[in-house]
Amino acid sequence: VDEILTGDTNFKGAIHNAERKAVYFALRHAQVPVDFVTEDDVLDGRARDMKLIYVTQQLLHAKAVDALAKWVGEGGTLVALCGGGFLNEFRKPNPAAEALYGAKSGGIAKDPDRTMIQAKQDLPPAKPVDTADWGGVKVGAIAWKQTLLPTDGKVIATWSDGKPAAVERTHGKGRVALIGFLPGLAWQKSGLPLRPTDRGARNEDFSHFLPTEMD
Repeated sequence: VDEILTGDTNFKGAIHNAERKAVYFALRHAQVPVDFVTEDDVLDGRARDMKLIYVTQQLLHAKAVDALAKWVGEGGTLVALCGGGFLNEFRKPNPAAEALYGAKSGGIAKDPDRTMIQAKQDLPPAKPVDTADWGGVKVGAIAWKQTLLPTDGKVIATWSDGKPAAVERTHGKGRVALIGFLPGLAWQKSGLPLRPTDRGARNEDFSHFLPTEMD
């Protein structure tokens, strides 16, 4: 739904897709096996054997939100990143998402200079739009910052002004976390030096650099 309605695909360096890739890299660095599921997969019950699902879209089909809520209730863990599927397939609010996360969305503030992300080129010079305190760890919000209005969700991270940056709550046998920033991009940025981007053929050229020292 998100890619159809926004037109933000991998070929355009879309922010949400850059985060999806960064989270994938982070999980693989942690030796966690990863697979990709679509909204239809969730609706068809193909996520039944998964323990953890990340939601990276701003828009999510309403039926998929209902299916995810059922999956979490049966013991799954859902982590929704900035955007969190608060809008449905008609660009209307998803009430079920608010009930699932225990929070409402106050909107997303977007860095006008970061409408797309090509990791090596755009992340090293990127200035965070704000900083979140996440259990004592300072995490820069790259490109997007979502304002969260908790209802019955527990605040687990705060912005520099003390307002909620992330919440979590239990749901049935499982639990849900909603993070109002993009931790994958912050993690990836921490391992990329500020160097001129190039596409040379030498081993030492930045195009061949593989980051391994992420925070």
